Amino acid sequence: ELGFNYAAACGVIANIAVESRFDPAAVGDYGTSYGLCQWHNKRYDTLISWSEANSMDYTQLETQLWYIKYELENNFSYVNKRMIKNIVDTRRGAYSAGNYWCINYQRPVDKLRRGDVRGELARNLYWYDLAPLAGR
Repeated sequence: ELGFNYAAACGVIANIAVESRFDPAAVGDYGTSYGLCQWHNKRYDTLISWSEANSMDYTQLETQLWYIKYELENNFSYVNKRMIKNIVDTRRGAYSAGNYWCINYQRPVDKLRRGDVRGELARNLYWYDLAPLAGR
């Protein structure tokens, strides 16, 4: 749906793994963050209102995946463009995607350090774990 190559997808997956361990019901930051991407405060509220406006249940995996797409197309188009056009489909690209996604989409506290960690995870774990699925 998003048009991301394999390396870009590894970067997104690495971030979701760290944020929520792939649990769409994950709660963090003392109840102020929720879901796959640990949407925080206003973004959490917007997830709920967007889901309601689209007759979807914000607690569901599929809804949250569609919400990521919505955010990328509407509020984070620069992230979307970079992930599609500038991430090279290589192991090094997986690092770049994980790092960039963390810093520019997730935006956690200490985002530069965490971006590096997530880039390493994308490059050193997900690139190899998912390679057979991508025919690599």
